[in-house]
Amino acid sequence: MSFSLEKFEARLPKDIVKKGHAYFTGFLVEDLTRDGDRWQADVYGTSNYTVDVVIKEGEVVSWFCDCPYDWGPICKHVTAVFLCKEPPGASWKYWKNGLLIKTQGLIY
Repeated sequence: MSFSLEKFEARLPKDIVKKGHAYFTGFLVEDLTRDGDRWQADVYGTSNYTVDVVIKEGEVVSWFCDCPYDWGPICKHVTAVFLCKEPPGASWKYWKNGLLIKTQGLIY
């Protein structure tokens, strides 16, 4: 299954999106790196979880998280990393505490 990053929130359960937002705004996504289409990060929760996401031309084509969540296809940790990805049209300003501060769109 692949889907547009721009519309990912509409494809996920609302509780997962809400929890992902809480992790993102709570500065729990750290060490975000990008290598081509691959994005990797550590997301801190009950434990430290490693997230790996591949995004090609705005489409999420694969994702992985080593957390034990098995109630659906995407966990809150992956959702938090999706929120770190620069949305279309946003311009990067600077990084602060491991999170991207944008000049357009949502500012965290």
